[in-house]
Amino acid sequence: KSSYDSLIYTLGTVEAEIFSLENTKQEIKQKLVEIINQEKDLAQKLEKKYGAGKLSLETGEIEPLQ
Repeated sequence: KSSYDSLIYTLGTVEAEIFSLENTKQEIKQKLVEIINQEKDLAQKLEKKYGAGKLSLETGEIEPLQ
């Protein structure tokens, strides 16, 4: 009986940790979506202000699209 009770307690603890981790995972996913949307908004604003272009990773310069 003691071993059984100990295992049930441990299982409950693990389940509680899983629940907490799943909540944390959802929060991180939500923040990631927010960041992606912010990046899209910034890209649209920059394109509207400066026109369409391509960023060169080597030089860091924006090359106009033709």
